[in-house]
Order: sequence, then C-alpha cells, then structure tokens
Amino acid sequence: MIESLKGNRAFRRMRKGKAVYVKEFGIKWLPVNQESVQVGIVVNKKVGNAVVRNKVRRRLREALFSILQESPIERFSQRAQFKKKPAFSIIIIVRPIAAQADFWQLKASLVYALEKGGVLCN
Repeated sequence: MIESLKGNRAFRRMRKGKAVYVKEFGIKWLPVNQESVQVGIVVNKKVGNAVVRNKVRRRLREALFSILQESPIERFSQRAQFKKKPAFSIIIIVRPIAAQADFWQLKASLVYALEKGGVLCN
C-alpha cells in the first residue's frame, strides 16, 4: 500500500502539490491515479547524524502507515477523488525540531497536517 517515491522526476512533479507546514515538518501532496500511497521523506543533515535521521524517517513512515490503517475511507477527502483506497503522492520535509519529538507527537502533527492540507477530512 505504501511505496517509496523514487527518482528526480517524481520529486520535481511534487513541486505542483499543495503544501502545508507544521512545527516539525512540511508536506506536499498530489492525488495520483494508482491505488497506492507514494511517500518521500526528506531529512536534512541539520536534523542530526545518520542514526537520528533514520529514526525520524522510520517514525514518520510508521505514523503514516498507522494513520492509513486506522482511518476509514470516508475520512479521506472527496477532492482527492479516491475510489476505494487512498491514492496520493506525498513528500515530508523534516525540520530539525523533529529530532526531539517522539512517535506520538509526530503522528499527531502528521494527522493535523493531513487534515489541514485536505487529504483527511475532520
């Protein structure tokens, strides 16, 4: 269900996406025609060393996976025109403050950002 967003072309296409920024990170997303969620997580070296960056990346990926698993289909926005499963591409650009946040703070911020961006309905 969740795939990795790969290639320079895919990341350049995301420039046209809708952007939302919260304290820990910013997201850009676009609806796609495939029945999968494509995720790209960008973590700068300012966040910390490789161990910290990978920990933040794993936490965000697991938070997104749990949000998609526990959210019913009705919770997803009609503007994204999801048929049966949610289908969108998303880039998460992590800020250095995210290194101090735990999993539950990152998940709450991700839910808030997805609701603010129109991916999830309130």
